[in-house]
Amino acid sequence: MERLTFEELPRVVQELQEKIDRLTRLVENFAYGNLPDKDIWFDIKQLSEYLPDHPVTKTIYKKVGKNILPYHRRGDSKHLYFLKSEIDQYLKEGKKKKQKEIAEEVDTLLSKTSKRRKRIPVNFLDKETTKFRDS
Repeated sequence: MERLTFEELPRVVQELQEKIDRLTRLVENFAYGNLPDKDIWFDIKQLSEYLPDHPVTKTIYKKVGKNILPYHRRGDSKHLYFLKSEIDQYLKEGKKKKQKEIAEEVDTLLSKTSKRRKRIPVNFLDKETTKFRDS
């Protein structure tokens, strides 16, 4: 090992900090299963630990029963398994929609389901609005 001079010390400390940062990211990715080539399977206890709100297993079973959470069963087994990628997708889609987004979805659905001319409020969630438009 070579001797460092006082002038070289800031550069060496910076290099060490960068290496530590890279190692920290690698360890975190490994710990959270963020491996690009492999999907992770959870059982119900692991899922409970992984989900942000850490629900009890009873809550998870309720969400499975209502087909809210994506799940898998192997054969005739009673055990439930969950793919991390599907759970991540479920969490991303779980955001609450804004009033405008809901109104647009309703307009789209109504226009697809009926060819008849309907009159609906411009903003159907705002009870004070009295303007109507043709769809």
